[in-house]
Amino acid sequence: MEGPGGRQPVTGNTTVVRRSAGARRTRSRRLGCAALAVGPLALLVTLTGASWASAAGVSAVTAAADPPTPGATASYPISYTPATSQSAGGTITVEAAPGTTFPPCAGSCSGYKIAQGGSYKAFTKVSVQEGGGSSTPNEFVITLAMGTIESGKSVTIVARGTNPAAPGTETLGIWTSKDPSPATATYTIGAARAGLVQGAIPNVAAAPQADLSSPAYLQSLFGTPTETVPTLGTAYLPGNTWAQIDGSSGSVAQLQADGWSTSSQATPGYQLVLGVPILPSKNGKVSLEGGADKDYDAYFSQLASSLVAQGLGNAWLRLGYEFDNHGLDGNSKPWGTGNDPTQEGYFAQYFQQIVISMRAVPGADFKFVWNPDGFAFLGNNDPEYLKSGGISLSAAWPGAQYVDYVGANVYDWEPTLTTGYTQAENWADFIDPQLLGAEQFASSVGVPLAFPEWGVMSHEPPFAGMGDDPGYVNGMYCFMANPANNVAWESYSNTNYPGWNSEITGSSFPNALAAFQADFGHGSTSACSAG
Repeated sequence: MEGPGGRQPVTGNTTVVRRSAGARRTRSRRLGCAALAVGPLALLVTLTGASWASAAGVSAVTAAADPPTPGATASYPISYTPATSQSAGGTITVEAAPGTTFPPCAGSCSGYKIAQGGSYKAFTKVSVQEGGGSSTPNEFVITLAMGTIESGKSVTIVARGTNPAAPGTETLGIWTSKDPSPATATYTIGAARAGLVQGAIPNVAAAPQADLSSPAYLQSLFGTPTETVPTLGTAYLPGNTWAQIDGSSGSVAQLQADGWSTSSQATPGYQLVLGVPILPSKNGKVSLEGGADKDYDAYFSQLASSLVAQGLGNAWLRLGYEFDNHGLDGNSKPWGTGNDPTQEGYFAQYFQQIVISMRAVPGADFKFVWNPDGFAFLGNNDPEYLKSGGISLSAAWPGAQYVDYVGANVYDWEPTLTTGYTQAENWADFIDPQLLGAEQFASSVGVPLAFPEWGVMSHEPPFAGMGDDPGYVNGMYCFMANPANNVAWESYSNTNYPGWNSEITGSSFPNALAAFQADFGHGSTSACSAG
């Protein structure tokens, strides 16, 4: 079979030991999520080890089709652990179910990404061929370029393909030129599941960046360690200047370069959530009042055009996130309202103007997230706001016609460094009231709830985190999974830098990580019932 321009698929330069389907299967281990419906992805994955001990093989294989809809264009997030390191010229072969179609590499190979930890791996080409009796090119071969894939560390591949036309439980096999014994994982082709959409801020950088929240890093940095396959990733636009905010400086183009879209199409099966600064920090005198007066509409028309041009017209936008945050030393963001009803009113009007401006751009299909901190839903019950008279979010509310999701950021910390709560007391007195307040507000305005940021927290000033707290993870899962609370999506904040540590995949929170795996990953061992 020939590729574009008469190019032949690469077969001769790969050292591949093929085995029959029956020979590949010996035992299975359940890694996926069964109880929690995580749309739009089917998360059942089964590891099957090679039956021949004489040849090295990859291990810890997981796979999914995202979305799993028969015949749909989908992303295939695939993870495996190599037994042997690879260098330039080595190959990785992946064979999906018969009837699957993968495209050959063309130009920049934007339909394929390889990551190991927080590092992309370069490759020279991707060739496709028919395998396992398929009449379509269901097998691709990646030839590595410079650099090394290390042994014993998980590797993630995200490939774009087309699902088989018929539903069913399918098998994906993977092997390399150094580890030629195939290992397989099962995945499901069928109806997309409804329910909570799971995601993360996957990187551990001090300042979250767009290029560390790509689909490949979402899986390699967060999904594999938590035994999940998240489909929603959170990134942030830089906010020093208007040119950074509106995308004219290249800030939006970076999102496409890292795999959120190819050409003018978003990467299938993945949802980008973008934190959008609404006032720059280093661009002269700006104000919420100016935004309310339409002074900055042109910047957001440009942002919408920038996103649409990069195939990201479906992004979910957290406009002026954490606008309520008074901070420890005054407003922590240029668009912060603090507890000033006048500024809150300007924020609401400015939010409306941004939405109107962005919706007017051809190709726009954005959703907009109104996103205060979780403790803002406590109002006068929050000690942070008592000294300045409390806060009322109603003045900052733009109206349901401008908002698709009410967001609440709920981290596991105490109200103050001196409270001395136990983990259970903090949940009862501070965390659970935030959840209930957020749910009540969202219900009252008729808009679904979301948790764009949440996470366990280490106990280090200025934040009085509750440390390794599996009860918090269980409580958050139970609240999110309860249909009565109408929670549409969540994004765990997996970050770690001086003064802040919520990196659940690191070494600080082993019990919380186990709870997360049980709740969001395995599901069947969850501490609560979703129904």
